[in-house]
Amino acid sequence: AMADYRAAWSRPGALTGMLNWYRAMRIATPAEAAGPGSGESSAPYDPQDLIVHVPTLVIWGLQDQALLPGCIEGLDAFVPGVKLVKLPDAGHFVTLECPERIVTEIGDFLRRG
Repeated sequence: AMADYRAAWSRPGALTGMLNWYRAMRIATPAEAAGPGSGESSAPYDPQDLIVHVPTLVIWGLQDQALLPGCIEGLDAFVPGVKLVKLPDAGHFVTLECPERIVTEIGDFLRRG
């Protein structure tokens, strides 16, 4: 399976496409967020612009070494009504590690509609 990923990621433009999501994020350094001489922090986004207003399922592997569990803390403030499924024994590639569970969770989520 890893050979398939390596082959896909080796295609021209593949890595650029995968990384552009991160490049597009407007993240401010602490100095930029504080503004010139303000002493106060200002977020690079208006929090109201980040609210997700569609039914959302998040399946999270708690053993993920890249996206740590702290990333989902407070998620419900930005995604009201989110269905959050935490998989204690899964890592970053939950679809490869727990395919049957993923199919079940997505099916259940879609049926509840």
